[in-house]
Amino acid sequence: MLAALLLYALVWLSQAMAAEPFVEALADTSVVEAEQRLRASGDAVEWVRRVRVNELALAADEITVNLYDVVLHLVRDPAVPFFDTAEEVIYRPDGADGVHREVVRMSSVQWTGTMKSSYPEANPKPTHPQRMSIWLNASGARAGFRHGVWRYTLDGDQLVKRDTRRATFNERNDVRDRRPD
Repeated sequence: MLAALLLYALVWLSQAMAAEPFVEALADTSVVEAEQRLRASGDAVEWVRRVRVNELALAADEITVNLYDVVLHLVRDPAVPFFDTAEEVIYRPDGADGVHREVVRMSSVQWTGTMKSSYPEANPKPTHPQRMSIWLNASGARAGFRHGVWRYTLDGDQLVKRDTRRATFNERNDVRDRRPD
């Protein structure tokens, strides 16, 4: 039993070491202000932590994501294009004349892949592979990761952990404009 456990640990370490570290959770770096602001707006968050993001790791086909209480090993999907260009429309005030419409083209990196393994394992029985996407542009890194019932959201250098069982769903939340005018 001990030999099997040791063999599993060595295999996992070799897999984790082969991948580039993309997100590294820093010890004892909770962001209390951001956590309180999210909770005040009605968001059910577990915690908000500051992380170190290695943007150069996105050039690798395999990356590790250290989410403070779990480490994910992700493998890139080669079928998805690596670079993406998106157009954003920005409306800026233009003095007394009204609003000036401006179209900005932003090039970004879109790293899309699936989870190869995680430690500790949330679901010992594998289901379908989970697709995870990471976006990197001029405003920073953005990503969402799932591990069991936990949802982790990366926004720049902040990582937010949420419990999906406590998420509130509003049945009236649709796309119609409810304003009377």
